[in-house]
Amino acid sequence: TAIKLRGNRAYVVNGGSNNIQIFDLDQNPPSQVGTIAVPPGSNPFDITFLDNTRAYVPNYAGQSVAVVNVQTRVCEVLIVEAGHSGDTQPCQAVQVIAGNPFEEPASITIADGKAFVANNNFDPTFNPAGNGFITVLNTANNLLVTIIEASGANTGSMLLFEGSLYAVNGGATIFFPDTGIFTCNTDFPPSIDLINIQTNTVIDTIDIPLSPQNPLICLLNSLAATSDGFGYMGLGLVGSLLKVDLISGDVINGTSNPI
Repeated sequence: TAIKLRGNRAYVVNGGSNNIQIFDLDQNPPSQVGTIAVPPGSNPFDITFLDNTRAYVPNYAGQSVAVVNVQTRVCEVLIVEAGHSGDTQPCQAVQVIAGNPFEEPASITIADGKAFVANNNFDPTFNPAGNGFITVLNTANNLLVTIIEASGANTGSMLLFEGSLYAVNGGATIFFPDTGIFTCNTDFPPSIDLINIQTNTVIDTIDIPLSPQNPLICLLNSLAATSDGFGYMGLGLVGSLLKVDLISGDVINGTSNPI
């Protein structure tokens, strides 16, 4: 589900296998040097590094976040919500947070001494249960700082740019089982929230209206940016990209004129 590079290592997150493989990039071809396991059925989705020793891994199906040691290759702490009933092994310790801090946690970004965890917030049929949200954890003690409500549904990919956090609300689709066709769900248009990482608040939103003429141009996923502030997003249904100016907030290539 994700690949992250740090130093001469590649960390490959395997959702279905509930582990993170570590590869040595100094070898040709790269060779596996270790594996970090998370609890069965967790479906890890992303990995972000706190430092050279520890990393945070959101578990999409496990409704949890694992703190793993990339040197010893063990899961040190599993952060769960109250009432968590799943397996917590092989993690060495469990930390419980009151309430419902995780709902399909899909990505994670670390900034300002905090871990920002984006939650899709789906119902059992994988449709939006409402808008997504971002859970903010204190990396010093893994306690809950706050929950940031997103402006749209299916909050996922996040990106730090010029000291601010950009969070993509991917929107949703409708599936017609009799024809096997998907279409964009007009009840959940996509957007990008601009978050102040000091105040943990949404300070602006880039709205991305859907286009009736392009019913498949939706379901935004990963956001990447150029150094001069242009953000590109892939789409979930078709081979197209959208482009926005992260600095001005202008949508350059939106749903009516995708790349």
